[in-house]
Amino acid sequence: MKQILLLITTAILSFSCLPSVKYIEPWDHVSMKVNNSTNPTQLTNTEIVKQATLIQNFNNSSGMPGDNIWKYNITDANRKPESNSFQFPGTFVFNNAGLLNPMYLLSKNILLIRSIENKLDTIAFIPRSTIKTAKIEIENAYNEKREEDCYKIFEQMMIFTPITGAEFKKLEANNLN
Repeated sequence: MKQILLLITTAILSFSCLPSVKYIEPWDHVSMKVNNSTNPTQLTNTEIVKQATLIQNFNNSSGMPGDNIWKYNITDANRKPESNSFQFPGTFVFNNAGLLNPMYLLSKNILLIRSIENKLDTIAFIPRSTIKTAKIEIENAYNEKREEDCYKIFEQMMIFTPITGAEFKKLEANNLN
């Protein structure tokens, strides 16, 4: 009897030490805002929300040489023009297994793209330095089991900055992003 009691106690203690896992609920979402621009060559934040058709990011989360390109089509359901933002699934932060989703946190670039006459044009981006800082803060919150803070940090830091395609290409050519 003592052995059974000891076995049950050991099992309970072992399972209580397992890390908590964030389960994604269907209603979990994350907002991504767009800053406004006073530069007349760039779109305003409202125009960006209305015209963006795609989020595209480049990352090397696979560990394979070269970049992986990931695209997410933006629909009207994602657009929140009243708040100059987009609403996306919670899986942008956590994957379906409840672990941090490396898709954005390991990104080298996150771009908002629009399509004009079947040509893609960059209209906003999240600077690489912002992504790196957000990654550190989100990972710290996750490791401290503050999953809800992961969403908050993502929303507070992952903010798009307006830019033209030509301006972005120049930043990339000069390795300034």
